[in-house]
Amino acid sequence: MARKAQGTKWVVLCKCLLLVAIVAATGFRAYGKGQRITLTQAPHAGAGGADRTELISGTVMGFDFSACKIVIYAFAGGTWWVQPTAASPLTRIDGNGAWQTITHLGSTYAVLVVKNSNKPPATTADVPTAEGDVLAVKLVPGR
Repeated sequence: MARKAQGTKWVVLCKCLLLVAIVAATGFRAYGKGQRITLTQAPHAGAGGADRTELISGTVMGFDFSACKIVIYAFAGGTWWVQPTAASPLTRIDGNGAWQTITHLGSTYAVLVVKNSNKPPATTADVPTAEGDVLAVKLVPGR
């Protein structure tokens, strides 16, 4: 049993290291000229938990704000968790491109610009990619 738990820890560690390498190499994937996601407030890195939340906010540019929303995922315990809750995963973008919501803590955060029709899963093993209803993705390490 101890070897299996240790092997699982190594898999999670390798996934985290790969994720950090991807963030460092790409950080942001936009799929249109002039499209941008900027964070104005990034949450701390920390272990997940129902009672530990912080504000995450930013701006987007180059999107039709009336046709899209923001989806946040926090990476904790080897899983990406939609934020702030599975019941309310979509964050509104105001007319100036600004958005804000709360997030439970994680080691890394994924900010997605999605079409209004997007129905994000509560959890996922991998960060969604920019295709279909997902228009752009930005990965942000916790501070």
